[in-house]
Amino acid sequence: MTRFIPSNLANRFQRWNRARKFEQFLQLCPDDRASVLDVGFTVTEHRGIENTLERSIDDVSRVTALTIADPNPAGDRYPGLTLVRYDGGRFPFSDREFNACWSNAVLEHVGDEADRRRFLAEADRVAEQSLLTTPNRWFPIEPHTMLPFLHYLPKPVFDWMLRRIGKDWATGSYMHLMGRREVVRLLREAGVKDFRVRSNRVGPLTVDFSILIRPGAAGRPGLQRQREAESAV
Repeated sequence: MTRFIPSNLANRFQRWNRARKFEQFLQLCPDDRASVLDVGFTVTEHRGIENTLERSIDDVSRVTALTIADPNPAGDRYPGLTLVRYDGGRFPFSDREFNACWSNAVLEHVGDEADRRRFLAEADRVAEQSLLTTPNRWFPIEPHTMLPFLHYLPKPVFDWMLRRIGKDWATGSYMHLMGRREVVRLLREAGVKDFRVRSNRVGPLTVDFSILIRPGAAGRPGLQRQREAESAV
């Protein structure tokens, strides 16, 4: 068993799920003049669902995209986008440099608990408001491998089973899935004081979490989306 969910069905679901999380970001963030940090930009796009923020807004010149990869292959795909490479540690920006920070499904990949605490603290430091997302460990389908239930096992056992079925790439530090309690604990340990963790559900099941940092400033106009501009033509 190498994949439980067909790739076309998985892509359709993930596209829908990313879109609804981005709607939350539009409600959270400041107006369409806002400076925005995207943490976790993907240089190579294989499935057409990566880089939701850059695909969805009309003016990427306001966006700075942070990546651990060589940004050169991104080329001119998003004219005006500022690409910054970093080593995965401290974000190379000053305090409150951005109006808003967006980071979709990156937190689980940054390393051990200390790394994840630092990541949360950095998102809190560099932006006035942030929305970060991460999968729920207790959702029945693991979203990276699309396998059911195996991720409920202790991580060493889960990693061993992944190696047995040829998914070595998903083992070790590649991902650390978390439940709600662990997410909340890490936020508190990171010193993030004003936050809300929102459960994104399908029926009764929580697929993933949206972490809203300083959500109290919500209610101002959201970023203007490309489709809104197109609908006015």
